[in-house]
Amino acid sequence: GYTLLMHSVTAVASGYHAGLYDTKIWKDLKPVASMTSMVGCIAVKADSPYKTIGDLIAFAKANPGKVSAGVSGIGGGAHIIVAVFADVAGVKLNYVPFAGASNTRAALMGGHVDMAAAFISEVYDFVKSGNLRVLATTGSARSSDLPDVPTFQESGIDFVLHHRNGIFAPKGTSDDVIKVLDDALQLVADNKEFQNVLKGMLIDSAYLSSDDFTVELEKLDKMIEPIAPLIRAKK
Repeated sequence: GYTLLMHSVTAVASGYHAGLYDTKIWKDLKPVASMTSMVGCIAVKADSPYKTIGDLIAFAKANPGKVSAGVSGIGGGAHIIVAVFADVAGVKLNYVPFAGASNTRAALMGGHVDMAAAFISEVYDFVKSGNLRVLATTGSARSSDLPDVPTFQESGIDFVLHHRNGIFAPKGTSDDVIKVLDDALQLVADNKEFQNVLKGMLIDSAYLSSDDFTVELEKLDKMIEPIAPLIRAKK
């Protein structure tokens, strides 16, 4: 039989969720297919003085290290969102790690940090209740869940990032086996029931074939490289 691995990849197929330490661990595996995608965002408290991502950048540039950014763990998806954003925007932030998304969100709503990175699914209910405000999203287009929120690109920041979940196999798996698995997973991705379950979780169905997924991972590697030392976990 063959062992498959469901793996999370943000900007690179790193092993941070699995407790690994090499940001290029995916190259020791064989991508089978990408199945889902989540869009990230930068959020602030509803009464924050930062009304737009431009406001936040302007203050951060004038006050290096003064803006505190809550992230869910070092090397996690939220940390990567903030780190890539800071690199592209040319700002220096004060990173404040928390044990998880709920802790980060509580700190943000309590005014203990100035901003936080998260996935839309993690802040959506709190935006709708009026506790938080999202300044920009990382998608290539506006989120259908938060259609009034601009993307980073719309805001003049060259930053697009999708957090993908994919299926991987051992590196030596034959192409014939990968093709069988890939075809089966495409049928799963096209299944309406599967898509409806994901939609309820604010997660996008985002199938990519083995070849396309590999190309995407290579592109994402290049994005992460400038900030790899910052987000790479230490042994």
